[in-house]
Amino acid sequence: MLHETSTQLMDEQKKMLERLWDALMGNQRMTTQMMGEQLEMVRQLHQEVQAVKTQAVEESRKVDELRRLHE
Repeated sequence: MLHETSTQLMDEQKKMLERLWDALMGNQRMTTQMMGEQLEMVRQLHQEVQAVKTQAVEESRKVDELRRLHE
């Protein structure tokens, strides 16, 4: 009787650990996917910032050129 109860408890603990492990792995996959998506967003934002910087430099050059023409 005691052996059967012990075996049942161990089986239940094993099932519980398997469920916890599966949940942990699911969370890890979801977190990894979210991090990948965020990294892609950061890359896109970086490209947009670089484009804006380039545009600002070009506009600044045009302003300087116009100032020189009016002097």
